Amino acid sequence: MNDFETRQIKLGALTILLFVLLLVIFALITSGCVTASKNAYHSIVDTPTPTPTPEPTPEPEVTEAPVVMVTEDPIAYMLRTNGYNMRQWHQWFRADVQGINGEGTKDLHTLVTVYDYKFMDSYRWWSVSWARKFVVKPDDRADQFLFVFVNMYSDDAGDGRGDDVRQYGMGCDHFSAQVDGRIYQSEWVEYPERRITEFDDFYTYDHVQTPGPYGFKIVQEAGSGVISAQQLEWLMGGRSNSWDGWCAFSLPREDTEGNPVNATNTKILGNFGNLGGQCWWKLE
Repeated sequence: MNDFETRQIKLGALTILLFVLLLVIFALITSGCVTASKNAYHSIVDTPTPTPTPEPTPEPEVTEAPVVMVTEDPIAYMLRTNGYNMRQWHQWFRADVQGINGEGTKDLHTLVTVYDYKFMDSYRWWSVSWARKFVVKPDDRADQFLFVFVNMYSDDAGDGRGDDVRQYGMGCDHFSAQVDGRIYQSEWVEYPERRITEFDDFYTYDHVQTPGPYGFKIVQEAGSGVISAQQLEWLMGGRSNSWDGWCAFSLPREDTEGNPVNATNTKILGNFGNLGGQCWWKLE
């Protein structure tokens, strides 16, 4: 074999080797492109895996502070707020009150109490001219009547020369009813001479007669028999001159929470100004 043939063989072997090497390189390059293409295709076509929604952070439980209920002895509460049970007397003193004769003074002692009550859906009054009873009901169906019976009297005290010491009387406008936090004023008596038949079995504080409207004196004329009511002005001295009778109130049947309005949640307030101050009575 000559040198020419030897070079030809080496050149052919080198060519084959270069061709195989190129094939390997091409295969590697082609494989990377296909993989990248596949990845790009799947990233577009395939449904992406949803990202899980994080659970919300639970709110901390709010612990309410316990409400401390301060209870007070009922007797201590009544003493502190100037409260009374029924038939207990609220009283005040006035020193050196001028007597009616103008010649001297005496000390004046005044006492007042609530001694009875009655809740009523309606009441009846007796008509002398018609000789029959008439029924009276509240203007509002949701209301009821409350009648409170009051006695007030005064008397002088001391050794002064004053004679017939007296003071102005205090009518139903000095009393009011309280249901929970609401206050109701007494109603004006339009016809005080009318006799309410439900009170025929009631008695005044001294158990002498049937009570009429507080602050009025019921009189019957001799001969004609006409019954009329005279409004009182002065509170004359002595128990026998006491003002005694009922004051009327119109109250709701139920309070704001739907509870029935009765003696358990009703107070009677008394306001006697700069003479006797304020007080209240508990209904029993």
